[in-house]
Amino acid sequence: MDITEKINELIKRISTLDDRRFEKIYNEMIDILQNRKPYQLTNEESFAIDQALENNESERKLSKQQIIAESRAKYPNLIFK
Repeated sequence: MDITEKINELIKRISTLDDRRFEKIYNEMIDILQNRKPYQLTNEESFAIDQALENNESERKLSKQQIIAESRAKYPNLIFK
């Protein structure tokens, strides 16, 4: 899917929202676009990352600290535990 298709898909989805849901999503998107609100992982995303980091710790090529450091450098707006 190219950018034009993604934009059209997003517009199509937004146009079907009820007023309450639209207001919520609109405000969140504006905050993100203006860098006022960093993206925060959902509980499911945090759990999945924690599980991946805990699995086979001895076989990992990078330590948890290295992964977190690289992630913070690449995604400075994310909130880490």
